[in-house]
Amino acid sequence: MATDRETSIRRGIDVLLSLGSEEAVAQGGMGVTRISETLGREKSQVSRALKALAESGLVERNRDALDSLTPPGENGGFSMVS
Repeated sequence: MATDRETSIRRGIDVLLSLGSEEAVAQGGMGVTRISETLGREKSQVSRALKALAESGLVERNRDALDSLTPPGENGGFSMVS
């Protein structure tokens, strides 16, 4: 059985993968609603994951409601590897 921490880590990874998807990259990011639809998660869960990822410098939260990966080299940002 997964612990709460493991579940949170998996959720964060899923959110990062969503933000690295072709759809998100083409649009310059992805909003909470779209991420939650894609993952089949509650918006509150996605929002909490995004907040934690942003606090770690991995995600940029924008006022235009599109969240995106932090560019490589900026505040610990990284590139998606295919």
